[in-house]
Amino acid sequence: LDFCLVVWGQMIDWQRVVLNLRSAGLSATAVARRVGSTPESVLHLARGEVADPRWSTGLKLLTLHHKICPEQHAREIYEHA
Repeated sequence: LDFCLVVWGQMIDWQRVVLNLRSAGLSATAVARRVGSTPESVLHLARGEVADPRWSTGLKLLTLHHKICPEQHAREIYEHA
């Protein structure tokens, strides 16, 4: 099962999730530390070079996005479901 299909059958734009976190002031290193990944992996997602993160990383990214970017999270994750 592809992680991007889990949230109510909705595709998640991981690039947008990471870019929102970066726009909120978190560096790639800070995001990586909080989700247990590497800065390089976060940058690959931000540049759209990787479509989907690992399951555990994706779940942590969504949790962080919800905490740091609540308005964008509600709009981009829930309103498109």
